[in-house]
Amino acid sequence: MPITLNLADAERLGPLDAFFDAPNTALGLHRQATLRFAFEPLPAPMVLWVRARVWRVEDGVMTFDGRPALLPGDARAPWARIIRPFTEAKDSPLLVEAGATSLELQAALGTLEVYGAELRDPRDDAPAPVAEVPLPLPHTVVLPSCGLDCDDGAALQAVLLAAPVGPVEVQLIDALYVLRTPVVITRHDVTLRGLSLPTVIEWAPINAGQSAAITFRGSRGGLEVPLESDHVAGQTRLAVPVLAFGGVVPDAVELTADDFGDVPVPCLEGRDVERFSRHLLHQARVVSVSPAGLLLDRPLALDVPLGSRPRVRALHSLRGARVIGLDLRAACPEARDEVPFAPARCEVPEVGDDDGLVFERTVGARVSDVSARFFGRYSIYVESSLDTVIDDYDMAFPSNYGEGGRGYGVHLIHASRSVVSSAAIGPSRHAVVVDFGSSDSQILDSTFVQTTLAAVDVHGEASRDTLVRGNDIDGGTSGVLIGGGGTEAHCNDGPRHWVHRNRFGPACFSGVSVSNATRHVSVIDNHFDGALVSLTLMLGAGDVEVRHNHFRDSVGQPLFVGAGSGPLFVLDNRFDEVCAAEGVAVVEAGGDLQLGDNLFCGP
Repeated sequence: MPITLNLADAERLGPLDAFFDAPNTALGLHRQATLRFAFEPLPAPMVLWVRARVWRVEDGVMTFDGRPALLPGDARAPWARIIRPFTEAKDSPLLVEAGATSLELQAALGTLEVYGAELRDPRDDAPAPVAEVPLPLPHTVVLPSCGLDCDDGAALQAVLLAAPVGPVEVQLIDALYVLRTPVVITRHDVTLRGLSLPTVIEWAPINAGQSAAITFRGSRGGLEVPLESDHVAGQTRLAVPVLAFGGVVPDAVELTADDFGDVPVPCLEGRDVERFSRHLLHQARVVSVSPAGLLLDRPLALDVPLGSRPRVRALHSLRGARVIGLDLRAACPEARDEVPFAPARCEVPEVGDDDGLVFERTVGARVSDVSARFFGRYSIYVESSLDTVIDDYDMAFPSNYGEGGRGYGVHLIHASRSVVSSAAIGPSRHAVVVDFGSSDSQILDSTFVQTTLAAVDVHGEASRDTLVRGNDIDGGTSGVLIGGGGTEAHCNDGPRHWVHRNRFGPACFSGVSVSNATRHVSVIDNHFDGALVSLTLMLGAGDVEVRHNHFRDSVGQPLFVGAGSGPLFVLDNRFDEVCAAEGVAVVEAGGDLQLGDNLFCGP
């Protein structure tokens, strides 16, 4: 049923990328702002479906005509029903009563980006997808392979240098391209598209030295100016002088600060970067500039006092990078044949320390229908970048599983608002690593198998606001590790991480592990199928909520709470093999476990 949106005190957020299959503009529903919907009198009770981007789960917390409600969306802007919060009733939709002519949504905590809404019969499926907004037609260059005895990397670089100003799409029409020198792309709006099935890009460098096959690289940023007052978590404005950026409104900015604050006890012996640097390079888009400062498209969840010298840098990131339909392979087919998890003896040894696809200082980069094999370090590496989406990605068989960042499917570092969706990764060392101050990362609807360490590793070093949802994870020491793997490195994680609706298979030693003073973690609606320990809490981690999970085929006691860790709140879960509360957890001295309303010896 069509409905009309009254803007009320919502703010327009401006253009949005067509990748999200959405109209060009959205309504920004900031904290306590209200959207009012008007419609003809309803003939029967109906359900409200909303199309909106939710970056942090708390962004979807709202009131629905004054009642607590939740929009269980994500960054891909799917249609989602307004439901009751997890604390009330799992997935129970809130109805608009028959005869109603209006309703209100009010953002309770975060910022909601709303594209549209529909009222539908409760028995109906979700509304049909919104038509994509077409991108500007690029200049097209058709690039055939130059043959096995030459360098397709140099040919691709030359084509990009010669292409006219404006968007350009390079169409790779042959089945095999061999890159012997790295491709570095520094211009905006470049698409690399493979048209063969598959289009193989083989990385076979002719010189030693760590490198990457293809890199998209923006500039290092513009003018840096100090904040004029403290920044409080939840604010959407940065207090900077009106003329700080020479009268030009930057598209995006980066907030940073000096080290400050108390170091958590478990991290006191760690390396300096893990001990102190908890506020590294948080990026956001800029909506407008006013005497009050820069209005951001989202609140930054940071408390940054003036004593820490907070600064804002205008970003001049590379825009419009797209890679579609490529099969990236390092010249090390031996990696497929080696004993699992052993370093390969590569035909071209240099690739054992090389990356596949790199994005440095980009905004809005997109990877779709891409596979990667045999790279030693990071098959995809995203650094200091904003709004990166990696979708329909397949990675396996790295040539190196060693220490120091090798064998990763995707590595996010200093990255904000990144999405990894519909990926299939493994064997690997880690499937996805979220690292060094990365924020608002989402790992969605993917399959991760056969990882030597954690499949999803939220590595510590100030990363925050991570959503891991809808994944099938089987293999690794931990399915999801939040807070890092020790106190000497990868310590001091940021707060607010959500692990929702995943399945953890029996090949996981531990389903979810939270450590190193990490706080505010929600583990909700997951299935734990036979991990040795389903959930581990240790090294001072706490404020962890475990709710609506199903624990079955448990090898031993499903939960472990280490000394000095907690509280761990275990509520409304089902334990198939545990028949009394005493069998739920091993709790070391000083651990804090709180149980309530769980079902034991489930059917």
